[in-house]
Amino acid sequence: MPRDTEQAGRDVLFLLYPTPGHVTPNLAVVAELAGRGHRVRVVVAERFAPAVVAAGGDPLPFDPPLAELPSLAGLTEDDWAEASKDVFLDVIKASRAIADLVAADRPDLLAFDSALWAPARLVTARAGIPAVQLVPTTIDREPFTPGSVRIGERDDAAEAQRLASFGAALVSLFAAHGLPGATTDAFAAHPDERVVAYVPRGFQPDADRFDDRYTFAGPCLPAQPGDGAWQPPAGAGRVLLLSLGTTSNDRLGLFTDCVRAFTDSDWHVVITLGGRFTPDDLGPLPPNVEAHSWVRHPQVLAHAAAFVCQAGMGSVMEALAHAVPVVAVPSHPEAIANGARLAELGLGTTLPAAEVTGAAVRRAVEAVADDPAAARRLGAMREHIHRSGGAPAAADVIERVANERVLEDR
Repeated sequence: MPRDTEQAGRDVLFLLYPTPGHVTPNLAVVAELAGRGHRVRVVVAERFAPAVVAAGGDPLPFDPPLAELPSLAGLTEDDWAEASKDVFLDVIKASRAIADLVAADRPDLLAFDSALWAPARLVTARAGIPAVQLVPTTIDREPFTPGSVRIGERDDAAEAQRLASFGAALVSLFAAHGLPGATTDAFAAHPDERVVAYVPRGFQPDADRFDDRYTFAGPCLPAQPGDGAWQPPAGAGRVLLLSLGTTSNDRLGLFTDCVRAFTDSDWHVVITLGGRFTPDDLGPLPPNVEAHSWVRHPQVLAHAAAFVCQAGMGSVMEALAHAVPVVAVPSHPEAIANGARLAELGLGTTLPAAEVTGAAVRRAVEAVADDPAAARRLGAMREHIHRSGGAPAAADVIERVANERVLEDR
């Protein structure tokens, strides 16, 4: 139903891919919109429901649930391409339930994660509602459409078969949902669609190719609780945060090797295991090392002098928002690209998988932490991130697009 004034609360439906790297950047945006008086519903996996509620949103489960991602550690380009295909074929299974949800309770706007572009485009085409695409990483090319993103590295039979699978799945989707005349290219290409990327423009390669349809809001970090926040122990040395995220964190040997390498050092090491292992799996720890299944990274990064991570974009953005240099130990193609961008901008360094040992990590940590030129660049990037606007800037785009359509419909 059209609202009476431009300032009335809107109804925004988020469609989020159920991994921390895709959900977490959006929670602050959900909170910002809810705080402005908008109704915010979020289609997401049930395990993220408490975080959505805490942000002021109304969680709605995927039906059927989307498959959990396996570990991405050690994936080759071909492995990554196959995983991308599997994700795509999985997410389109949710199209019917999402379409029914929108038909039963029509929102003013659909804000969708780029991994869920196919069901999102289907719903917006059928319901005639506007959309804003949410990208948790850098954007591959302009004009950006998910169909334009490189799937694999080689132009070979396996790549052709993957592309054929994508095309066949889309054609079946069109037919099943009453869009028999739609074409794959037209469905993928939405040149007027607004896009919000959760990286700052200064981190985006070839940023000058992206016009004002693209908002580089930078990282949207959730508010941190004041009580019970992590603090370094009294007398601790420089703080190092070590995390392999949630999709590439099955390298127990790297954790234990780093424990040995930093034992008796002047570093206080905080390890977060991401739920794959427990602290007991690491064995006895020296006094300068602590391990947690989970810890809020920003709370530790507020005190850290370096961050060792697998270079998922969420971790990278958290580090840069706190001007903390990164030692990347990437193990899959997307993380390798992120690590290369960090090194290119002089904001950290990256270790090839074959060279990752505890001793190599310690040498890299000490090098980046003691680099005054890197510290200056990190400070400049932190200021650039602050100017990018974060969650308020992302919410402004969503609010503006929703208002424009509601006013058109009056």
